[in-house]
Amino acid sequence: MPRQKEVIYLLYYDCLSETEAGIKLGISRSTIRTHKKRALKKLERKLARWVYCSLSSNHTTT
Repeated sequence: MPRQKEVIYLLYYDCLSETEAGIKLGISRSTIRTHKKRALKKLERKLARWVYCSLSSNHTTT
């Protein structure tokens, strides 16, 4: 997980390319893509859960 955070940070906050991020971390471009895909999938699941819980808790009956 820490490596996934590093990859996301480098790609989206430091605006590095996948190749540049791979060089900086000493891993291949395909490994960068794998970490990015896994991290974004985790984020997607967490956001979906958060949205579902938010909508469920705000739903009131009168």
